[in-house]
Amino acid sequence: MFHFIDDEPSSKEECKKLIRKAFVLSSSSKNKDSLNKTDFKCAWLYLFGYKISKYELQEYFEKLGKDYYKDVISYGEFETKAIADIKRLDVVEELRSCFISVDFSCKGFLTIEDLTKQFQIVAPHIPKNTIMDTFRELDRDDDGRVSYKDFELAMQYIDDRIIEQRNKELEEKYVFLKDTSKFFYS
Repeated sequence: MFHFIDDEPSSKEECKKLIRKAFVLSSSSKNKDSLNKTDFKCAWLYLFGYKISKYELQEYFEKLGKDYYKDVISYGEFETKAIADIKRLDVVEELRSCFISVDFSCKGFLTIEDLTKQFQIVAPHIPKNTIMDTFRELDRDDDGRVSYKDFELAMQYIDDRIIEQRNKELEEKYVFLKDTSKFFYS
């Protein structure tokens, strides 16, 4: 699998080369400039190692205002979808890696002991009751275990909250700048 490394231009170019190669190899059109639904599935398989579902592909065609059974996808449209999914997979892989690093005994779930050990290594100043509260928040079904799915949901929720907060801060900053600009241009 390939990844964008810190938005590094060379890694993006490598990804785009692979996307282009998948597109050209899979295209059944004479000029290699479009993909029908079957071609798209082949290109997707080449890039990601799995066949895109019919429903996801139909949804993408609809999003583009195209007929799933008759129309074709251009290279630009294919590239846009592929890059978006690569970025999404990078986040999921990073979360999985983080979960595995905390799962010391490789059980496939986290216990309070795992979380306590991790906090002792990373942030020993955090009180034990805060760690317990955090674990209870992560353990949705109160079985004393935090599954990967629980962990992923919590991390994505935190991520969304951070993004919302940053957007709010930017909006407030923009309003402030907009208000002060009246003094300079009036």
